[in-house]
Amino acid sequence: MPFVKLDCKILDKSIWRESAEVCKVWITLLAMADSDGLVEASVMGVSDRARVDLGETERAIEKFLAPDPYSTNPANDGRRIERVVGGFGILNYEIYRQKDHTAAARMRKHREALRVTGVTLRSIYASSSDVLSYLNSKTGKKYKETKYIEARLRDGYTAEQLKQIIDVKYCDPYFIENPKYFNPTTLFRPSHIDNYINQSPDDFKRKSRSQDIGSVRREPESPEVSAAKHKREIENFISRLPDELAPIKDRIVAYYDGKLQEGELFSAILESPANNETVIAKTDYFMRNLKPEQRTEKNKQTYSCRYIMGQYGFPTREL
Repeated sequence: MPFVKLDCKILDKSIWRESAEVCKVWITLLAMADSDGLVEASVMGVSDRARVDLGETERAIEKFLAPDPYSTNPANDGRRIERVVGGFGILNYEIYRQKDHTAAARMRKHREALRVTGVTLRSIYASSSDVLSYLNSKTGKKYKETKYIEARLRDGYTAEQLKQIIDVKYCDPYFIENPKYFNPTTLFRPSHIDNYINQSPDDFKRKSRSQDIGSVRREPESPEVSAAKHKREIENFISRLPDELAPIKDRIVAYYDGKLQEGELFSAILESPANNETVIAKTDYFMRNLKPEQRTEKNKQTYSCRYIMGQYGFPTREL
């Protein structure tokens, strides 16, 4: 059964001067966090787990996101969490994990396991550097953090498998439109790895990342050719529907046949398994940044559905 170890000095921290509700929400976040400090939940999800009123939970979350001038740790200006895709990341989580007095014994056990399986720390470091270099060559960035790459290598994934994930997500429309998430943290987070590694570039509609300057100029396609290509694109999309959308396949087909209105499709999507906690968290964050008069149920449903359709690469209904 998983557990979280609290730092005994929490009793001397500024967080302990907050209200009982704020402290309860904080302890709940620590208990919900995975081994990398990620809490995959929306504000509503945290409220439910903490058994604290939604309004109180929202105020507590905002407090954790804000700088704390009384914090004893100057890193991140005293902020305790940050918003990430799918929920929240607990800042400085690794620092407190390293205070665990049993860490040395666990590391010895871990090294022995690696020795038995033929994996060495030297090979992990070499492979993680190779994967990071490959990612930087794809993005033109200069990422240096290899923590998540090394963790996945320790889990038994190979460098080639991690490079395959980079190639696959390079074709993903979501990452093309949101390049800031094309980084080691998002690509190799443990909650993403199983899903990503079972995907292929063919699962996504290919979109060019840049203009091919100097390429051969081609004559524009005829309307008939364009229409035929678009029809094939829709047929291919429907034939490869992921499990989350399979329960509403008949309504997706009806939508592309012109027998279902967009609003009816939205209702079906919201009732499907594709409307998961990640979508709820993204929608919640989006709505909080709108003006009060724009925070309508219609806008909320529209954003959720547009986000899901973008994630799964829904083709447009009309050319």
